[in-house]
Amino acid sequence: MTALFAGACGLLVLGTITAVKDASKKDSGPWRDKHAELWTLILLFVAAVIGLSEPGRFYPHYYIQAVPILCLFSAPIYASAWSGKRVYSFWPLNSKPSRIWLALTALAFFISHAIGVKQACGDSPVGEYLLSHSRSTDTLFVWGQSANLYLDAQRRAATRYIATFPLTGYIFGSPLSWDPSFDTTDRIVPGAWEKLKSDFTRALPDYIVDCDAARTVPRYPLSRFPYLKAIVENCYELQLRTVGGDIYRRKPGLCPQVAYAVP
Repeated sequence: MTALFAGACGLLVLGTITAVKDASKKDSGPWRDKHAELWTLILLFVAAVIGLSEPGRFYPHYYIQAVPILCLFSAPIYASAWSGKRVYSFWPLNSKPSRIWLALTALAFFISHAIGVKQACGDSPVGEYLLSHSRSTDTLFVWGQSANLYLDAQRRAATRYIATFPLTGYIFGSPLSWDPSFDTTDRIVPGAWEKLKSDFTRALPDYIVDCDAARTVPRYPLSRFPYLKAIVENCYELQLRTVGGDIYRRKPGLCPQVAYAVP
């Protein structure tokens, strides 16, 4: 992943290497008389490296924290090249090649992101059902770690919780997260359920999708969460069971007040 990041952000990496080499020249280069700024960036870069490597998983989005620092390192290099103040012996750093490289990088990322969005909005039974059976103004609440369903269904989230790990204590990256016998309720974010109730009090979602119910052994069944269980039982009716989850539609009329209990 580090090699892929270095390749994708090659322009920044080369600029940073050049900036560091310039910094070693005390009497010349863009960092002359800017030792405090230079050491600040070096320390920030070290902190970013520790942050992205400490979990040991090296997911692509972890590298985002290094990008701003590489930009700040590279900025003086390309500013001097593009303004014509300096010509580098390593030709990719000079004005025309680096501009072309930058344009191609932007185009490559645009294409990559467009493909990613298209894949994220792929057809799903839940998305197809909601697209054809709900109005564009209807709101949705997804119970589970399936935020992509909001894109599939093209419906607005009814609450601040587009993923429900603050409400369940779900642990990312741990096999224990998929073990139904492992209790994660001690990791529920304090006040999360009060905030969910506040969102529901303002306006109940028109549809609720229980993705956890689609698992062979549900990890976070609604029955474990009294408030949500009571809301679904009193205010919603099951419309369809799919491989992606159970779809509930809000009943017409006012929903009775539901007693609140912390799970």
